[in-house]
Amino acid sequence: MALVGEPESEKLKETKPQLVPTWFFMAWLIWFLLCALPTFSEMIHYQYFPAPEWLEQISVVGWSVGLISAAIWTALVWLQREDYANKPLLFAFSLLAFFVLGLLMGRSVVTESGPMIFAKLSGHQTQIPFVVVRADDNEERRCRNPIELELADLFNKLCRYPESFRSTFRPGDTIILSGLGTRFGLFVESARKGTVIAKPNEF
Repeated sequence: MALVGEPESEKLKETKPQLVPTWFFMAWLIWFLLCALPTFSEMIHYQYFPAPEWLEQISVVGWSVGLISAAIWTALVWLQREDYANKPLLFAFSLLAFFVLGLLMGRSVVTESGPMIFAKLSGHQTQIPFVVVRADDNEERRCRNPIELELADLFNKLCRYPESFRSTFRPGDTIILSGLGTRFGLFVESARKGTVIAKPNEF
């Protein structure tokens, strides 16, 4: 029994120690926002496409950073493993999901997020050619009239262009995208095939 006048701190129950330092969590949050930048850009229909040559040149570095990111994301789940007591399947799924998510989003920092920021700060009007994979895919909820490009990237579909423009393309055709960017990639403002120029419809 606690004595009268005993300090209140002595009555507190033992709490679970903080496994993740605050500074580490804040650093991870900033990293997450940077990783998610391409996704946010896609969600607001401000499409950015990395140049195919850039993706090829930076492939090894991109996947290396992705693996480091995946290891960190997976470690965060591992440090909280006590929360998954008696839930082995959920724990295994969380480890796998965070590994894959960390891998893809970490890679995107090198291939897209960094070049996107560079393009906004010091970009200029740029044109980059891409190869069309298909232009007859069914309409998607988030991407109307998709034109799929030959691009080793998660977001490889040009969206919201008029069907009259999309129908002119066949697999293997070249489409030239124009917009603010650098040799690493660009924010798409218009696209053309030969003398036909088109801009995305308003959403």
